Formats: sequence, C-alpha cells, structure tokens
Amino acid sequence: MRKLKNAFVLDACIWPESGRFTGMSQDYKDSALDACFLTLDGDSFRTGVESLGTVSLLTQNPKEKIRVARTFGDFEKNKKDGFKSLILYFQDPAPLENKPNIAAAFYEMGVRVIQMSYNKGGFIGGGCVEGAGYGLTDFGKNMVKQFNEMGMLIDLSHCGPKVVDDVLSITQKPVTIGHTCCKALADNPRNKTDEQLKRLKEVGGVVGITPWAPICWKRKENVPPTIEDYLDHVCHAVELIGIDHVGFASDNNLDHNQDLSGISSQGSLYDAVVGGYNKNVGTNPNERHAIGFTGALDIQNLIDAMRRRGFSDDEIVKFLGGNFLRVIKEVWK
Repeated sequence: MRKLKNAFVLDACIWPESGRFTGMSQDYKDSALDACFLTLDGDSFRTGVESLGTVSLLTQNPKEKIRVARTFGDFEKNKKDGFKSLILYFQDPAPLENKPNIAAAFYEMGVRVIQMSYNKGGFIGGGCVEGAGYGLTDFGKNMVKQFNEMGMLIDLSHCGPKVVDDVLSITQKPVTIGHTCCKALADNPRNKTDEQLKRLKEVGGVVGITPWAPICWKRKENVPPTIEDYLDHVCHAVELIGIDHVGFASDNNLDHNQDLSGISSQGSLYDAVVGGYNKNVGTNPNERHAIGFTGALDIQNLIDAMRRRGFSDDEIVKFLGGNFLRVIKEVWK
C-alpha cells in the first residue's frame, strides 16, 4: 500500500463457497490482507466440528500461509512470519444447538466470534428475515453472559432488530455488527438503523460496512453500487458514531468463486434481502459487490477514495483494521 504505514488490514467477513474453505488464491496470498473473520459452516455440533477440521488441515500445510488466531498476540506474530490470520466465526449459531457447554467446547477449538442469529431465527433469538418479531430467548440471554465471560466476541450482523436491542442492553463487553450497511441510506432488513449504531458506540463496539451490493445499493438508477456509494455508507456511519467505531467487511471469498449457487438460493430463501436488487439490477456475479471495491484486492482503490473524501491516513488505518483489533483485544481472553 502506497505511503500508508502501520496498517493492519482485517476483513470482518469472508465466506467459503458451499461452506467449505479450500484456501486462498495466490493474489490473495500476496495481497495486503492480514486477517479475516472466516465463516464456518454447520447446522449442528457435528457439522460445525467437521468445518473446523477442514480449516485445521489447511493450516497444517505451510504453503497455504494461514494460521488460526486464538489470542491477540497471534496477529503480530503471524504477520511477522508471513501468514494470514484466520478468526474462526459462526455466522449461524446452529452448531451450538441448545447446549451452553458446546460454546465452551468451540472456544477451546479456536472459535472466537459467534453471531447470535442468522437471517432465520433459532434457539438464541430472531433473525432479520424470519423471527424479527422476537428478541433474545432465555437461552440467548444466558449465552450473552457466557460469551462475555469466556471471551467470545458477539456479532449482530444478521440479527433481528429486537435481538440487536436486547444484546446491546445487556452485554458487558463490546460487540460487533461485522457486515452491514446503513438503513438510513438503503432500507433493507439486513441494514442497521442510526439508533442501533449509536447504541453500538455506547458499548464500545464496531460496525463493519460491506460493499455487498444487495444491501449497499441505494436504488440509484437501477445500476449496481460503486465505491462512491459504498463510501456514502461509510461516511454516514463515521459522521454518526465516529471513526473509532467503523471498519470494513467485504462479505466476499478468497478464491474468486462466483457463488452462483448462493446467488440462486438467496433469491428463493431471502427475497426480502436480495429481491429488489435481483429484479432491478440482476444476478450477474460481477455486480454482487460495489464496483471498484470488492475486498482485499481493491484496498488501494479504497484508500485512494477515502483520501479523496478527506480521511487522514491515521483514520484510514483505524478503518482498515485498527478498530476491530481494539475490540478483539478487549474481548478475547
């Protein structure tokens, strides 16, 4: 990265095609990316462990240049050694089933971030698409306390509004809304309101703004969003809650997979999230992220665009990863 010192690039949402991570393509290995929240698959304890096992096998191959980050100190060590850090992350908490002890087991296996619900709700609370009318269950409230105590970072990206409110009311540690956009600019059930973002700041958390097109899109002339549309969301969040509480998440992969099956299934499962975009713009996989910023490979584009918007280099360093590192340092044990 040109003339930007001390930057640690942390992408708060990476997903593998069909839930199976197979590693990074060479250009991602050579990129500015230092760490990422890596989505693990699973709808039960068994399948969650299988997903973990797949990642574990990959990390044993030094050519893959990846290591799991279990402590804050691992980030610096891994970067110094030339490895990317993987932060193991369940977007869907289904592998916890309804057993509190399973969360402790996953923590021992290296999982460090768990989202409280996905688009559809579950044992913990409601999702942003289905179950939006209910908040944390009694089990969910107990899990917030347990996560705080064990050092598990809580994420709220896909959660229903009542779950977001409930968690922000009872958590004793900072939390993240790792990949979302601003509802004030794009009215989508996946996006968060100004009030929710303000409450996130109150608990010391961080929001990751994503260039994922269906929620970044502002219905502008029925064309895909650009990096400038993306930065409108970033600037709105920064003006609202300050640069110390905003970061980025590509909601993309590390191997150029076009996710054709995912695009198709999203349309049938989550029409409220992607339907408007699909009907007005389309399902071209090359238009699934803001034009000009799709993730780690476009970091220099992002830096240049942020500078044009008036961000200082110190502010950009915070945005690229410094703010997420702060929260991780405070929450992890």
